[in-house]
Amino acid sequence: MLIDIDRLEPVWEPQDFEVIESFQGVIISCSGGADSTALSLIFSEMTKRKNNFPLALFHMNFGLRGNDSVEDERFVRDLAAHLDCALYVEHADASTMPPGESVQEWARRLRREKLELFAGKTQVIVLGHHLDDVAESVLMRLSRGSSPGTMAGMRVYAQPYWRPLLTTSKEIIKKYLQKQGQTWREDLSNASDIYARNVVRLKVLPELERLFPGASARIARTALEAQDLAQAAEQVLVPKDFSCNTLLPLSFIASHPDSVARFLLASLIKYALPNQFKQLSQSFLDQVLLVTRAPKPGVWARQLPGGGTIKIHDQKFWIEP
Repeated sequence: MLIDIDRLEPVWEPQDFEVIESFQGVIISCSGGADSTALSLIFSEMTKRKNNFPLALFHMNFGLRGNDSVEDERFVRDLAAHLDCALYVEHADASTMPPGESVQEWARRLRREKLELFAGKTQVIVLGHHLDDVAESVLMRLSRGSSPGTMAGMRVYAQPYWRPLLTTSKEIIKKYLQKQGQTWREDLSNASDIYARNVVRLKVLPELERLFPGASARIARTALEAQDLAQAAEQVLVPKDFSCNTLLPLSFIASHPDSVARFLLASLIKYALPNQFKQLSQSFLDQVLLVTRAPKPGVWARQLPGGGTIKIHDQKFWIEP
């Protein structure tokens, strides 16, 4: 379910989304940047060619960049009018940001909440993440301590989100827009080195590319393959009927090597609490693993970062909501 940006021939059809109860179209999260602008053009062309699904753009104005935020919204409004497609615009008030939540976390959470509200259960949400985003995520997650199956941090399709450009580089996206004679908006904050991701993007990856040309593509490809392998492993390791309060013998986890046991623990948590699951650190999983391997673990409980509780008692393991 990726898109060939040169030929505009996506490897997908609406029936690919049969997991959605009643597929009724596509919503593109459009900031006005190169990635989402390219997606808007591509999908507009696809709807004209096939005329078999409705298309809409969604823009979130956080008002964090003064006049630049105003111009971003104006650009997206003009783009939607030019493409003759529906447009949803939401405005956010930074004064409502909860204490303890970073600007990036707040903006990401709010955008997703609004997008999912508009999409409901019938529309696919298309995001502009691309190959360079994957490479950046891999380096950051590996540096912080991430398992192979989660180092990419994003999947091509995870309902309701679709990222059809994950194997396309930023350079190719910009060349496509230039060929179309289409401008885009640049977020000047992306040039600041106060954010870790920007440092990786502006300094680390360019240096790796200088040393090993094509490094970003190879890093991204390896991560996406690791995710596919992890997804296949989940289907083998996790019981099909596993959910909250399902009791498992500790030996079910402890019998595996550490790396497999950590992966299994993370998968069990994700299956039990899909809406509360957050990225778990290796150190957290190691703490749980130590208890499962103890000769007589006794009674043990630990609250999960995203909500819910892991419990161990009488040689049994389970997760409570």
